[in-house]
Amino acid sequence: MNIPRYVEADNDEIAQDVDAHLYGGIPKSNIDELLVLNKSVPEVINSSFEVLREGYLKLNKSMEQLTEEVINAPQVLAKNDELRKIAESFVAKYWHILRQVNLDSDLTSLMSEMLSEIKEEVSSIEFVDAYSAYQIVAEIWKDSLTKDSELIAASDFYTIGRKREPNMVTKGSGKNKRREQDGWIGMLVPNELIAKRLFASEQEEIEALKNKAQEIESELSELVEAAKVEDSEEYEALYESLKKNEDDEPQDAFEAKTIKAELKRAEKGTPEFEWKTC
Repeated sequence: MNIPRYVEADNDEIAQDVDAHLYGGIPKSNIDELLVLNKSVPEVINSSFEVLREGYLKLNKSMEQLTEEVINAPQVLAKNDELRKIAESFVAKYWHILRQVNLDSDLTSLMSEMLSEIKEEVSSIEFVDAYSAYQIVAEIWKDSLTKDSELIAASDFYTIGRKREPNMVTKGSGKNKRREQDGWIGMLVPNELIAKRLFASEQEEIEALKNKAQEIESELSELVEAAKVEDSEEYEALYESLKKNEDDEPQDAFEAKTIKAELKRAEKGTPEFEWKTC
């Protein structure tokens, strides 16, 4: 069979309106075609457009504001709450089941059951794409649950949850391309989850230090550039401390040894001392 001969693809492209292009405005027919929005949040749509002329409207607010109003409309928030409850119930149910799998468990049937259930549950909410929920669960099985459930079945949840394995990464390129170990990762529990749950305060401190280091790097780069500008205080104080190439041209970094030597010679309170200690 020649499929295109019998099946016509949907054309979602909005038809061009010459009158709108010439005289401005949004065709009212285009707004009327927004069936989901018109039925879900009619008050938001009705208040967001004004009549420009017969058959044409204009938006009376920014797209950002319109988007914000739609997202925070009571009807949309109610649907979000329904979805959240379905997701929480679904996770709680299968969290218990997945922890108990063993060598006698039919993992293929379990996956099919989960896929069918999430699709059926989400289908009860109007205008929510049940196939998207189905796809999310399918991707979770593909990316991790297939392997994780097999590991649990071959051992048990708490034993395998405590085990770690080498983190193998690819380094180099061409003839030097190779696989080598770069630390350890949890066989079942991701390092990121361990850090988030058990070392949250330490993670915050590390992030704060990283941000501080970035700020210092930025300030240092500004100082380097300023030190290259003649007749500036930075030039007078720091130019000699810049690294130079073979042609004695300044580079994009300071020479640590030179900075330390200059600090010893600089007097407190002078511009040279202030620039070198910052």
